[in-house]
Amino acid sequence: MKHLSLIIALNFLVGMGSGCDSQPTEILETTRTRYILGLSPFLDKDRKDEIYQGIVRLVVEKAPLNSIFHIYDGYHLQTVTTIEIPAVTAFRSTRTRANQFRTQIQNLKAFLAETPSTEETPDFDLANAVRFPQFLEFVSENLFEANIPTRVIVLGSPLYVDTRELGFSMLDGYFPSDGHLIAPQDKSVYSLERRENALKDVIIDFGYPKDPWISDIHRQRVARFWTLYSQRQGATLHRFTGDLATVFETAGMRAKDLQTPRTESEIDPESKKP
Repeated sequence: MKHLSLIIALNFLVGMGSGCDSQPTEILETTRTRYILGLSPFLDKDRKDEIYQGIVRLVVEKAPLNSIFHIYDGYHLQTVTTIEIPAVTAFRSTRTRANQFRTQIQNLKAFLAETPSTEETPDFDLANAVRFPQFLEFVSENLFEANIPTRVIVLGSPLYVDTRELGFSMLDGYFPSDGHLIAPQDKSVYSLERRENALKDVIIDFGYPKDPWISDIHRQRVARFWTLYSQRQGATLHRFTGDLATVFETAGMRAKDLQTPRTESEIDPESKKP
């Protein structure tokens, strides 16, 4: 029964109508939009349904024509699926998208249905974990193209943790100093050495399924750090929230239509070292 609602959601979208649309197919000239999603493979079970339905509705209802979705495991940096919405009139239809992208949607459902192996985390809590620095680096090196509006949506814990680099963990109230951002690459996983404008004009939405904060100060410091981390690569951290509904609310809007006031934060001049 635990995946029943996921199946019902997909069947509803596909079953809204079978067969081809009666409207003629017309190629439209529209601006390309790229969506890059990084999902934790360790998501809480009670939030998977909400995340699945939010992504499906974004793909079949909200995303503009001429959009491409790259959906990844945001911890292992592995492909989940890719979806490309053509710039043709027929794909204005929800039922057309649901039918055409049924296989990719099933791939997403299968990823979310997986249970992580306990061998990977024998004595460590990786609940909702994503490796945000590595994911953004992967995006900049493999998917980013200048002048193509790009939305990055990360769904997972905002607290960095990697079992291979426990010294950089944000768990238990820890947060990195600003010095990590200007440190050499071999000194910190958060180093932004030679990464200026690596994600120029990219809009980032970070939704965390569970409140992980030890205190309000912890939340403020981590939010400030990720804001700086994004800005120094030319990106904007548009949303940083535990309310996933607000992440999906504006996800279908084009980047140029978003209200994204840029809040500049400066590195603490007293923080010279990691």
